[in-house]
Amino acid sequence: VDHIFHSEYGDRSRGAAILIRKGVSFVNESVISDTKGRFVIVIGKLCGFNVVLANVYGPNWDDPQFFCTFFAKLPHLDTYHLILGGDFNKVLQPNLDRSNPTLSTDCVQVCISCFAIYGILQIV
Repeated sequence: VDHIFHSEYGDRSRGAAILIRKGVSFVNESVISDTKGRFVIVIGKLCGFNVVLANVYGPNWDDPQFFCTFFAKLPHLDTYHLILGGDFNKVLQPNLDRSNPTLSTDCVQVCISCFAIYGILQIV
């Protein structure tokens, strides 16, 4: 591993990291990390392309404000490619992800809205 970017919390219950393998061309421009260990956002050049790399570990309760804050911190989406991964701890498509679909939560609605605003596609 050549680059390690992380966001950690005081106990072992949270944390997000982005690892970049040795030999992969990456130039770090800036890092945004959450003090509660919920996300890390890395802005840079990956193999010559402007990228925003983000890893999120969402709360396992309905906290729409967390997702509003997270998406608001994603910079440069008009000029950078976004690679977003992690665990949202939400079911974004209940009809695909569950045998017994349930109603959407406020968090899911915020995520779906932000995906539409920023042109983010979910790849399952």
